[in-house]
Amino acid sequence: MRENFHTKRLLHRSYFKLIVLAIASQSAPALDVPILGTFYIVPNIGTMKKTLHSPDYQKLTEWLKHQRKAKGMSMRDLGEKLDISHSFVAKIEQRERRLDVIEYTAYCKALGVSPLDGLMQIGNDH
Repeated sequence: MRENFHTKRLLHRSYFKLIVLAIASQSAPALDVPILGTFYIVPNIGTMKKTLHSPDYQKLTEWLKHQRKAKGMSMRDLGEKLDISHSFVAKIEQRERRLDVIEYTAYCKALGVSPLDGLMQIGNDH
């Protein structure tokens, strides 16, 4: 048991993930399913780069802010339309919080603009 623990720590330090598959049982060998306790080493490929401070996200939030101001809305007004606090709107515009796609479309709807127009702002420079 100690050897397995040491092996797990060593693999973790080597940037590999250790997956224990516990779905199969020894009574079903015909299913070609691994036996309980079998270890498979899967390389850790990494994660996507965070977009919170990317130039594209900056363009998008600046566009949203410009649209809000062009409609004559304060952060408080927009927050009320979205049923969120004005500080939440501020965090979005200051890029302290990232919008997901559903929040983005709701944000655009509250502003009365098309989400596609904002995405086109990003695509224009590429």
